[in-house]
Amino acid sequence: MCFVARGGLAGLYGAAVLCPWRGRGLGRLLTRRRLADAWRLGAREAVVQTGPGTPVAALWRRLGARVWYGVEVYY
Repeated sequence: MCFVARGGLAGLYGAAVLCPWRGRGLGRLLTRRRLADAWRLGAREAVVQTGPGTPVAALWRRLGARVWYGVEVYY
């Protein structure tokens, strides 16, 4: 699970879920689209509930965003 924050963790506004859907990559494609949309809207930080080697974390790092690991957020 990846929570996307806008303007810091207090401005949490969206979430994207990465699930590879039997190896077909549909979940990864949808996640990349949601993260790209969030980036265009001004999101610059992400909280990733998976390990540092995930495709979501790598995508955010390539975009130049700050990535936080192992944090659980409830809202």
